[in-house]
Amino acid sequence: MPLVPYLIVAPPAGILVSAIATVLTLFLVGAIKTRVTARRWWLSGLESMGIGVAAALVTYGAGRFFAGR
Repeated sequence: MPLVPYLIVAPPAGILVSAIATVLTLFLVGAIKTRVTARRWWLSGLESMGIGVAAALVTYGAGRFFAGR
């Protein structure tokens, strides 16, 4: 999903479009998984989105940390 916007939008704007599309996809996947679980769709969507965003921030931070060495 993160690469699809680059097929449509030029690279400078593609970063923002890609980030938004990825966050929305994480929410959608979390909401869809409620078909298996007995949770509220919006809570599950926020949980999946939060975990995905946190993982991205940690990965980005590690990349910035090690790039400076």
